[in-house]
Amino acid sequence: MIRLLAVVERDLRRFIRNPIVVLSSILMPILYLVILGNSFQGELKNLPLAVVNMDNGPYAARVIRLLQAIESGPRRIRVSEEVDQGRALDGIKEGKYKGALILPPDFSRNIIKRKEGGVGLFLDNTETIAAETIRSAIASAMTSIDVKFIPVREKGEQVIVRNIELYKKVDYDQSLIPGVVIMAIFLGTITTGAFNTVMDKFLGIEESYLLTPLTKRDIVIGLVTSGVINTTVISTLVLFFSALISGIYLWKTLSLYAFLSILLIIILTTLGLLGMMFVILGRANHPRIVGVLA
Repeated sequence: MIRLLAVVERDLRRFIRNPIVVLSSILMPILYLVILGNSFQGELKNLPLAVVNMDNGPYAARVIRLLQAIESGPRRIRVSEEVDQGRALDGIKEGKYKGALILPPDFSRNIIKRKEGGVGLFLDNTETIAAETIRSAIASAMTSIDVKFIPVREKGEQVIVRNIELYKKVDYDQSLIPGVVIMAIFLGTITTGAFNTVMDKFLGIEESYLLTPLTKRDIVIGLVTSGVINTTVISTLVLFFSALISGIYLWKTLSLYAFLSILLIIILTTLGLLGMMFVILGRANHPRIVGVLA
């Protein structure tokens, strides 16, 4: 047992003394989450929208309140009020805003007189998805501008279809978290365990084992144990930071039983991959073979 712990301690010290490998094992999965999570996001959020209120009437104030409700609810837009139309358009050209909504001086008066209440919407059409998202948000706000109250009971002759979602909506970046954790596990298994054995053979360090009372079982089990410890710690850190970036607070959503279950899954997955790596690379003697297989 003491010999086994000596192998584990030696391998852990070797891993900790290589900060580049440690940081890359943690940062690469997180960068993967950030880049892909923002590049292929299913629904855009927090799109900056400038609002120029030149009317200051009741209906203009209602439009701003509806936009602020969208901002605090679905969070598709982020409203910023501007006092000048030119500054709003310059903000679009400079990339500060994705769109600008102009409420003209006679906006409220035209609606009160039952005339057409026109508004101006300037969009950065170089990003079509963002432009369509802002346009749909503005359209949804405008449809409710003249609704003074919502009836508690619908009319009997109307057929109302209500959409009920059975499951909570999961954002795209949150759906990447399991893959990011698996990526961290894979990176941990190819930088520990069997890889250290190959490096020892390549550097000639393995010959020093012949001067010790270590057996093959001690070496293999020790390297696997240290690999499980390293990979589990790295994967847990990646899980924590990825969830934090995606807006999931694990200490609020996970119970102790759920956390221990996830930890057990990480450990078993790491054991399986480390065992497979030892089977494949057990007789390899050059680190390039590891690079080719990885």
